[in-house]
Amino acid sequence: MGYTHYWTQTRNLTTTDMIDVAESFRKIEKASGVKILGWDGSGKPEVNARTIGFNGAGDDGHETFRIHAKRELPFEGATRERLGWAFCKTAYKPYDIVVTALLTVLAAKYGFDVSSDGGPDDWDKGVKLASKALGEVFRNPIRKEAA
Repeated sequence: MGYTHYWTQTRNLTTTDMIDVAESFRKIEKASGVKILGWDGSGKPEVNARTIGFNGAGDDGHETFRIHAKRELPFEGATRERLGWAFCKTAYKPYDIVVTALLTVLAAKYGFDVSSDGGPDDWDKGVKLASKALGEVFRNPIRKEAA
């Protein structure tokens, strides 16, 4: 088993939403100092009105992180209850901070439900990166608030 993040996209994203997510991604990418490439660890990240997809560079990447404007079933034969569900195994590679930062934004602004094999402390750097890059305060989406 590896270190993996999971999410459920709870609604389709509009073109305006995707433009905002793309801008957030670019700011996070720049502020991270991590080399981010396309889905296969080469080329440029896929950033458009339909999809955002990226990976780390070479051995610093692992699995592709990808979201789509339109929610999809995660695999053939999946039931409707799985609509919008996805995951990305980052294996603690350097691009993990960009993945957790973007998932933090997606949870806060677009209602994505997120979880992880890691604990809240593993997400703190990504949450701080999102806050710094976007000039907003984000809370850790997997840290349970004290009752």
